[in-house]
Amino acid sequence: MDLAAKGQAEVERLRKLLEEKDVTISQLQSDVEFLGGGTFDEVYFKKYEAMRKENSRLKAYIKREDYSPWLSETQMKRLRRNSNRNLKWEIQDIRDGLILKMKCGSSGYKAFVQRFPFLPSLSILKETVQFVKFDSGLLHSVFDMIETMLKDMPDAWRDCELVLDEVALNPEERWCHTLGKMVGMATLPTHEGLAKKGLVVLLAGIQKRWKMSVAVYLSNQRSKEARSQKALNLSGKAYGDIIDSVIEKAVKAGANVVGVTSDMGADNLSFWRHKGITGGRSQASVISSFPNPAKEDSEVFVLPDPVHLMKAVKHMTESNGTITLPEDIVEEEGLSPATVNYKHIEDLHDFESGNELKVAFRLREHNIHVQKHFKKMKVGTAKAVLCHRTGVGLNLLAEENNDPSYHTTAWFILLNTFFQLVLCRHKGLSIPKCNEEVFYKATRLISRVADIFHRMRVGNTGEYKPSQRGMRVLCNSLLGIIDYCLVKRNYLYLILGRLTSDCIENLFSCIRLCQAIPNAVLFYQCLKVITLAQYSEAVRGSNYDYDGDCEMPGDFLELARERACDRAMTRFYSSLDEMTQNTIRRLEEKDYLMLNFMEKVVVYDMAGSVIAAILESKATVCESCIGATQWTDETPHPFSIVTQSKEFTGLRSSGEEARKLQIYVSDFIFHAILTAEISFRLYREKTRNFQHADVLKYFVDNLMYIWAESSCIPKCHDLGRKILTTFFNGRLKQFSNVLREHHKEVKKITVDRSSKSLAMHTMVDHLR
Repeated sequence: MDLAAKGQAEVERLRKLLEEKDVTISQLQSDVEFLGGGTFDEVYFKKYEAMRKENSRLKAYIKREDYSPWLSETQMKRLRRNSNRNLKWEIQDIRDGLILKMKCGSSGYKAFVQRFPFLPSLSILKETVQFVKFDSGLLHSVFDMIETMLKDMPDAWRDCELVLDEVALNPEERWCHTLGKMVGMATLPTHEGLAKKGLVVLLAGIQKRWKMSVAVYLSNQRSKEARSQKALNLSGKAYGDIIDSVIEKAVKAGANVVGVTSDMGADNLSFWRHKGITGGRSQASVISSFPNPAKEDSEVFVLPDPVHLMKAVKHMTESNGTITLPEDIVEEEGLSPATVNYKHIEDLHDFESGNELKVAFRLREHNIHVQKHFKKMKVGTAKAVLCHRTGVGLNLLAEENNDPSYHTTAWFILLNTFFQLVLCRHKGLSIPKCNEEVFYKATRLISRVADIFHRMRVGNTGEYKPSQRGMRVLCNSLLGIIDYCLVKRNYLYLILGRLTSDCIENLFSCIRLCQAIPNAVLFYQCLKVITLAQYSEAVRGSNYDYDGDCEMPGDFLELARERACDRAMTRFYSSLDEMTQNTIRRLEEKDYLMLNFMEKVVVYDMAGSVIAAILESKATVCESCIGATQWTDETPHPFSIVTQSKEFTGLRSSGEEARKLQIYVSDFIFHAILTAEISFRLYREKTRNFQHADVLKYFVDNLMYIWAESSCIPKCHDLGRKILTTFFNGRLKQFSNVLREHHKEVKKITVDRSSKSLAMHTMVDHLR
């Protein structure tokens, strides 16, 4: 104890010394700033620097004395206290708590905080981020976060790219308590049915790396209207409207969108057609940009993802076997013949198969001949073939076999220097402004690749492939962005690897840490945590490279609280329209005939479970409230058969038989829950189409008339609302489980039938 007291006294002495030094440093700092641009005594400045360094060392020493070198000041305060009451957590503590909760889950995080209470509790995390809503559409709260983050950034750091991609989801409907509605149906315009994918739109900085998810939609397949009217390109127009809205909101928040990066899927190509993006063989010039909808005399470049293009080029070469290069390129490079043959790569693999040490050691049989579609989508498969060592091995094989045709294939493979330049994210392969020679070589390589892919002939028929068009658009956009960043914006250098979709693929990898194929509710929750906490982690064995992370703005959550209140009125009127147009009528006597005796028995047991849940939740209720809900007659309630069977009286002693473990509710409570159940069955299908109204609040508010007609329930603690809220919350979760099982059954029936027509007839009969 004496030793501990002496240690504490020493720490207190050091704290006082630190306070004195802080005052001295503040004075020195003001003096140095006052002298500013003029000349001042070098000794005086050295005194200031020495005092500042000594202050930092003293702070580190005090932290070590407190046995907390890894804890923040707020965490140390929490360890010295018995509770979290009136404790204001730092933004970094909130960030760490959100990340740990996503990794461990709610139960795991709660157990960790109870054992090691130096992070915010689960309830504090929920209260902190409750004003940030992640629902389908534009994420207005995230734009507020971007505005907060960019307000102190230099102008060049505001340049960013817009990236969009889809992640696979488990197609099922679930009740989302946070959003107050069923989630799982497609929300992307021109799409319908259960959502099988989640579309995320993300903004990522170009010079300074920062990443924010700004829009999210659920997608499945195009609607009948979109498929029947292909000429109108409804899907491309919908994508164009979304991207234009994101760009306009980004500009208002202070960001400057330079390019749009995506893969070459069907919907993305529809967006290209809508914006007039062209790169066909017949066009002498390429159109790879469209006017910025929020800025005059400015344009936004469209970039197909280079990683997807690299995979497409490898697959194109494997599928077609041969590529015929332009004659002038062949003459310039001294190649003969002009044909790139994929069989040469097979020959190289066979030639080195008996060697223990190989030049092209990445070549494997499963990479050269890909059988499964999933394997084609792996980046490692393309990198193993389009590799520098593969080109070197082909040149050696040409000398070994005295066959110059291998040199042509090797030259084409060595064009992977283009992909190394485009995909690299470090300064070693950046494009500098000051070094004219490196700048010329990089831009010439990009222009040359575009020309080669424009004029080369693929296969025996020489068809023009999508990857050729994509390569032309990519190269033209890269040259435009290089000119914009290095010439107009005066960047010192440009890293082209910042223009890929690695950032959004990293985000999807973090989402899959929780579940390989998440459902829509989990997808929303993980996306919210990752965006707020700015959490990204290098997932081992990931398909894409790690893209880094950035800090969370410190004053964002308070701003989100203020702006959420402002937006609440708009959502209130929208939800009010839905609720007034779908009012719940009062039940009649014939409505109660919907449920037979067996179902009413179950409803009575559910009513007891509702009261038990309220008691277990430690909600504020008094003895008179609980007493008003109990069954007081000696004779059992007519519908309490199931509840009585759960008493297990056969295992009790004779003196304990009078004690009841189950809750027997009064007839009034039973009738109220029965009314709620029938009303729920009548209106639950309508609520699945709600876009703004909170479904839970909709049912509770419309059924509060149950308690107004009787004085059986005290009004002191609003027990009636708590009963209805608890009942409908559980009932909505149960309904989502029923919907999920129904969709699984329909899917099973459809898959089991060989004919689509027969499957449709069977599915319709099943629904009947």
